[in-house]
Amino acid sequence: MSENVKLESMPVRVVFEEKRRLEAAAKMVKYGISFLDERLQGIFPNDLVLLGAPTGMGKTDIALSIAAYNASRKKRVAYFALEAEPLELERRMKFRRILRLLFDSRRESRDLSGTEDVTYGRWMAGLCEEITKPFAQLANQWMLETISTLETLYRGKHFTADNLASVIRSTHERFDLIVIDHLHYIDAADGMDENRALAETTKTLRDVALEIGKPVLLVAHLRKKDSRSKKLISEADDFHGSSNVTKIATQVITLDRAWNVEAPRWWYAPTFMSVVKERRDGADGYVAVMQYDKRKRTYSRDYTIGRIGEQGWEAVEQGQQPRWATSHTRMEAIL
Repeated sequence: MSENVKLESMPVRVVFEEKRRLEAAAKMVKYGISFLDERLQGIFPNDLVLLGAPTGMGKTDIALSIAAYNASRKKRVAYFALEAEPLELERRMKFRRILRLLFDSRRESRDLSGTEDVTYGRWMAGLCEEITKPFAQLANQWMLETISTLETLYRGKHFTADNLASVIRSTHERFDLIVIDHLHYIDAADGMDENRALAETTKTLRDVALEIGKPVLLVAHLRKKDSRSKKLISEADDFHGSSNVTKIATQVITLDRAWNVEAPRWWYAPTFMSVVKERRDGADGYVAVMQYDKRKRTYSRDYTIGRIGEQGWEAVEQGQQPRWATSHTRMEAIL
């Protein structure tokens, strides 16, 4: 019987509890998103975090943002891009930095003319060069100096959970965080139905996280909502595939468009962010509204905490927010 599964007295085990707990806390990485860091403290070693959002909600953008945030703080990050085409992540990151430089350069003049047409698709097609080219080399230099510890891997023609686990096991000592984007692009073993394959893949990744003592962030699809559904936010059972997928994860986070919140400017996208499973303290039902800035491809620092009630999402009264929500503010303030 291996050491990690042998029976042993609890009083004997607890002697080492404090040392190991504080060692794990020291290795914790952050989300770089105020609501998640305040609600969850961060991502602990051994965590398997499941991040889900509907199609078009920017799952890759938020996963890449978390990866880059940690790399900018000299954490070593491995990003497995199982859906993206070669160089897509590098291009997305470069474009994001170009946008930041572009809008920062116009902050004083407040001249936003022409910037509405600067989209990732148009930039890829070479249709924004007049505006973006002056910042391209600066973006390259920023990536070299700031996120050099972020490494990417693009999948081959066939990439199973066993392939992924093998790569992680052979390279994990080089990394502090592993991002897998995403679950539904990991190939199933021959003859295995999709739901079982998704559950087995998630279990394999959870086992690997426990084995290597490194956190894994796993991006996943949510089921398409029924047009008759009145649900504002996605729940654990909305993840595509077997319910075992969310049961295996230690933290489950969902993103949804906040259709009931009016965007004050064209570049803002109000977004619901919810922790629907949290193994340490439990889910508390709070749902944050954050503003996603399409100009800079980042989430606002401030957010408004609320709950889903009979009338839809309702913000908590000022002063009634949980103590951990230090960046909570009135909805009017983030609009």
